[in-house]
Amino acid sequence: MIAAWTVAAAALVYADMSAVTLDEAEDILIDAGLALTGRADEDSENYAYESLAGTTGDYSYFVRLMDCDDARTWCSTVMFASNFQLGRAAEKSDYANVARFNDIHRFGRGYVYDSGEESLVGVDFVLSLEGGVSDDYLAVQTLKWEGIVEDFVGVFLESE
Repeated sequence: MIAAWTVAAAALVYADMSAVTLDEAEDILIDAGLALTGRADEDSENYAYESLAGTTGDYSYFVRLMDCDDARTWCSTVMFASNFQLGRAAEKSDYANVARFNDIHRFGRGYVYDSGEESLVGVDFVLSLEGGVSDDYLAVQTLKWEGIVEDFVGVFLESE
């Protein structure tokens, strides 16, 4: 509990926001205690020029900034996502596990990307900053990400 208050207090340096830059998003994630491993180029004109990559527990994730201004600098949507390669085509049980996750978890959205041998399952968590959000809100929501990934993986492990 003390750690959560410490992280929330650390996030208070940010003003109420309706959009963030990649550098600001990086600072917020670091202040929340999430490990970052680098940046990746984005080739879509719908996103910021780069996304952030990191790890939470044993799992990799990325953070993509979306709904950006024309310069793709200030963005009003932050999407966390973590993908897991299946190493095979998606099966009925994968769809069932994703549906079960989505049914029982309020935060995060599971999905299946079925492309034959390169199929994957994943989970994302989207934060909209439109209209402005408080520092506390952003800190608390960012802290949910690690639990969302763990819950998603847990649904798959329970079914084995």
